[in-house]
Amino acid sequence: MSVLEGLWFMHLHPTAITRSAESGREISEIAAITGHSIRAVETIVDRCLVRTSKLVRAVSTKRLAGAAR
Repeated sequence: MSVLEGLWFMHLHPTAITRSAESGREISEIAAITGHSIRAVETIVDRCLVRTSKLVRAVSTKRLAGAAR
């Protein structure tokens, strides 16, 4: 079974929305591009962007701790 089997385009929407928000696009602009409602975009950004920010901080902290050794 290939990695892409069972993957639908809609599975990439949260990633595209999160990356757009990370790059500084406005919520209304992201909604216009993706066809989602502003509320849906806000929900995805609230759910996913927080995770990515937390993960970046955690990885950075871990990496800096390793470099200090």
